[in-house]
Amino acid sequence: MLRTTLALFVIAAAVVFAFQSNWLVFTNDEGILLEPAQWTAAGLRPYVDFFAYMSPPGSYWLQALVFRLFGISLRAGRLLVILDFACQCALLFWLTARFSSRRAGFVVTFLFFVFQATVPGLLTPQHRWDSATLATFSIALSIAARGNSERVLSCLAGMAAAGAALCTPSIALIGLATAVFLFDAIAYFAAGAATVAAAASAYMLHAGMFAAFLDQIRWLRHNYTAVNGMAYGSVIGGYSGILIGSNPLDTGIRIGLVVCLALPALLPPLSVAGWVSRFLRHRVEDWRPIAYLIACSAAFIIATLPRPDLMHLSFAAVPAYALAAIWIARYSPPRAAAWVSVWFGLWACFFAFNAASGFARLQTANSPVGQLRVAPDQAVDLRRALATIHPDDGLYVHPYMPLLYFLTQARNPTRFAFLGPGMMTTVEESEALRELSRKPPQWVFYLPLTREEFLRVFPGGSGLNQRF
Repeated sequence: MLRTTLALFVIAAAVVFAFQSNWLVFTNDEGILLEPAQWTAAGLRPYVDFFAYMSPPGSYWLQALVFRLFGISLRAGRLLVILDFACQCALLFWLTARFSSRRAGFVVTFLFFVFQATVPGLLTPQHRWDSATLATFSIALSIAARGNSERVLSCLAGMAAAGAALCTPSIALIGLATAVFLFDAIAYFAAGAATVAAAASAYMLHAGMFAAFLDQIRWLRHNYTAVNGMAYGSVIGGYSGILIGSNPLDTGIRIGLVVCLALPALLPPLSVAGWVSRFLRHRVEDWRPIAYLIACSAAFIIATLPRPDLMHLSFAAVPAYALAAIWIARYSPPRAAAWVSVWFGLWACFFAFNAASGFARLQTANSPVGQLRVAPDQAVDLRRALATIHPDDGLYVHPYMPLLYFLTQARNPTRFAFLGPGMMTTVEESEALRELSRKPPQWVFYLPLTREEFLRVFPGGSGLNQRF
């Protein structure tokens, strides 16, 4: 089964790299990671030499390593998230096949691959991709550790869990669940986690950034939650605009689309309900690892707070997909399982066809970070911007879309990749203004953010002022 798992990893990575590595989708999160990672690759220190939005710096370090190995390009910027996603596909197959069948593993991996890979903008650099993948790898190592190379695998599981927390601190909840599951080998798990944590802390102390890192954690606790709160499974703008069709047939199609897109939010409660019902009525074979997967699925959801929207749930959907597939393969009637597979399989084919059609319509544009593929309605403006703004020109983007810094390779006069409305305080505003006054940029991109648009993206920020 290991060979099949590795083969799926290679296939998934190759397919996504071929289609997604330079498919440009304008998102804020991609630029928030790529520009600071480029600064880090150039030798600047997060939290000290520039404002590091994320805490702690694991994803900056990983992305900076990729840039140092492969150079500065959008393809290099996408490589890490592509490997993350391919690893999740492979681990989903391994978990499902281990506790049900290889057939179930292939089916659920295909569905997961298509529904995730065809969502525009989902497979873009994001610290939660890194942390969720490392945490899922830790889960798989922990399951494999029981009764087989317990010491080595438990130690590796601890290292992977610590690496995940270095990208997203809240994902450390997975480590707590793993510590209970690996109770007999907890010393080895703890040793692996401590090794990574100690090495990261020692480096930050040596680089003189540890105190600034702690300050950033306090800043995030105070400023992040108020503006970023969202309801479980929600999407920006709500579902109503997606569900309402012009006729009953159109509405039915849209409902089917939403069900497939919303699987990362639907599967956790449904799979947990199915397994709890099974636990209460029957004896469950391999109940310990199943209970462990349930605990990990719950921990993943808690780790998304205060923003457990559909996008953040999508980054960590592997345990829920696996639990649902295992339950269906084990306990549902064969005919019912077949119908479920066929229904979702048909929708997956529709998703794949739609994504392929969109890819065929893309136009190309040359940029300082390589050739880009871009939607036709954005190509003219992008080419004009790239022809006007040259590398090393002074450029300030306010308040959103820091991806433009990376695409143009222009110089940002400030230490901020972006200024988040409703999040940044007068301290950050004043600092950015001083730097702009001292080094006035040649170009400014300005997004006139209305109150309505701000609340559409940040519905929990109704009591905040989005203006600077």
